[in-house]
Amino acid sequence: MYIFPSSKLARDIRLVVPMLTFPIGCAAECYSAYLVLYNNWGVYDESGYNVHVKANLCLLVVVFVNGVLGPTMAYPALLKKGLQVFGIGSKKKKEKYRPVKPKRQ
Repeated sequence: MYIFPSSKLARDIRLVVPMLTFPIGCAAECYSAYLVLYNNWGVYDESGYNVHVKANLCLLVVVFVNGVLGPTMAYPALLKKGLQVFGIGSKKKKEKYRPVKPKRQ
């Protein structure tokens, strides 16, 4: 779409492909982050300090973003754009803001 801005085929491919690849990538990233988090959770050094505190916090954020925010916030927006290619969704036309002019007396 960026290389061929006037190509409808490039635009359609760009909007349809993420409908298939996003859920797979999101689930794979969430699952892999969960596996690493599960294996790092109980690792302590001799003094009883969890050596992977920062990594565990980052992995918790990754699991939350990919497990909750991705499917509920990002994927519906991808579907909305991608389904328009198939003619299922409809574009809402935005009305231009026109200020009301006061009447002259």
